[in-house]
Amino acid sequence: MSNKPSLWERVRASAGIVQAEVVIRKSQPRRDQVQIWILEISKCPYCSKRHEHGGGSIDGPPALGFRVAHCTDRPSPLGEYQLIEGDPQREQ
Repeated sequence: MSNKPSLWERVRASAGIVQAEVVIRKSQPRRDQVQIWILEISKCPYCSKRHEHGGGSIDGPPALGFRVAHCTDRPSPLGEYQLIEGDPQREQ
């Protein structure tokens, strides 16, 4: 397998959009019985650690999109990434 970036990876990089794939799962119910989507990044594009972001109520679709990367002190937009769905693994 080649280590050369795909055309799509090169286009994203040239556009300055940093993307992070997430695994989507449901949170544990809280005392008020509300559950939210948890958007888990297994490897942050900035620090390579695992991060989680909230994705809104499970009454609707997961709210992907742009998030601020709190692990970096870089000024916006360099400290942002776009959350995209990787291999869907939603809990039922």
